[in-house]
Amino acid sequence: MSSLSFVNQLPESFTACYYDRLGHGGSDDVSLTFTTDEKSQLQESLIQHIAGESPVVLVVHSYGGIIARRTAARANINLAALILLDSAHENQHTIMRGKFDPISEYVKVFQYVNAALGLTDIKNIFKEYDSPISKRLDQYYSSFRWAHVLSTYRKEKGFYTPLEDYNYDFGKLKVLVLSHDSEVYAESLRFSILADYWPKMQKSIAELSDNSEHIIVKGSTHNIPGDSPEVVIAKITETVGIVSNQASSSIYNKALKSDS
Repeated sequence: MSSLSFVNQLPESFTACYYDRLGHGGSDDVSLTFTTDEKSQLQESLIQHIAGESPVVLVVHSYGGIIARRTAARANINLAALILLDSAHENQHTIMRGKFDPISEYVKVFQYVNAALGLTDIKNIFKEYDSPISKRLDQYYSSFRWAHVLSTYRKEKGFYTPLEDYNYDFGKLKVLVLSHDSEVYAESLRFSILADYWPKMQKSIAELSDNSEHIIVKGSTHNIPGDSPEVVIAKITETVGIVSNQASSSIYNKALKSDS
């Protein structure tokens, strides 16, 4: 959750909330059969509980983008804007087949073995950490909780559905798509291949709305919240301002009509 430390830097006038998905942070363990649709429904319920009918600016990162688009499509919350930080894509494993494949069965099984035998914990006995959160993350990524999360990904077998099959049409919804800078991965064999595919996938996500903006965050990796929090804060602040002005204008226009 260190990448979300920017939340504390938002204006005090904002009501800002974030939650740990099941299997992460302080939330309960995740069921091995918990699907993306169920994660979206849970997200919707949380937003309804916290915000009620108030307008919401939903900010999500990576896989959270896939979850949030399903939430937005059901239109059961007062969604005023959607900010996607290097969002995953519904068809990314088809588009990058053989180059960037989903989590393998081997990785999942190894994680369960690692958790059972404490292999990483033994290796890290004498490791010096620069912060408590670094130690907690090491412990988490060697735990059964993380193994269960990997199992949910394995059960869904990756993302192979063409985006158009979802029939998403977000109309005039304010959508900001912030993407990583491909140049930062120039020396990485695993991630440099994304340069030929990722920008096009991000553009296709932006095209789901007639009121969207696609921004490349210079110098940022996939971890945009951690690498460029100032950009995220600026875009959230700007978007909330736009949404607030629109709401005020709407209230004013209604008042004028009622007086006439």
